[in-house]
Amino acid sequence: KASRTHQRDVCLPGFLRGLLETYLPKDERILDAGCAVGEVAHAMVRLGYREVIGVDLSPEMIAAARDVAPGREPSPSFQVGDLAHLAFPDLHFGGAVALHAVTPIPTGTLREKALGELHRTLRAGSCLILSTFLREDPAFTTCWEEESTRWRTGRHDPRLHELGDRIDG
Repeated sequence: KASRTHQRDVCLPGFLRGLLETYLPKDERILDAGCAVGEVAHAMVRLGYREVIGVDLSPEMIAAARDVAPGREPSPSFQVGDLAHLAFPDLHFGGAVALHAVTPIPTGTLREKALGELHRTLRAGSCLILSTFLREDPAFTTCWEEESTRWRTGRHDPRLHELGDRIDG
C-alpha cells in the first residue's frame, strides 16, 4: 500500500511573503490561525521562522498539514483547535497570521470571540496579518444581493445562523 505521505515544496505569493517578513519577526513564536492544510506555516518555516504553530478546527485539515513535509526539520507544529477558544496562555505569540480564517466562522458573536482570542494571545506590539472577504467587491455584488433576497424571503438554508455564514458540502 502506497503511503499518502508526500513531501512537496510550498511557496507564498510575493506580496504575502513581503507582509510576513515585514511585520512578523522570525525569532518569535507565530500563530497560523485557521491554517487549513498548513501551506503558509510550512512556507514560513522554510523562510527561517523559528517556531510556527498552525491551528485549524478541522482534524482532516490538520492531518493534511502534517502530511505535507514529513520528516523535514525544522517543521511547524499543528493542532486541532477552535479560534473562538484558543488553548494558549495570554501573550503567547509574537505575531499571527489569519488568512480567510475569521470570515467563515458562523455568527458575528463567534467571529468577535475569535478576534478577541487572537488579541489575548498576542504580545503587546505584535502584529496580526488578517485577510477577509470583501463583500463590497463588485465581483461578489450579485452573489450577496441574491443571498440577501433569500434571507428576506425565508428561502435561506436553515443550517445558517445569519447572513454570511458558509456551509461546506
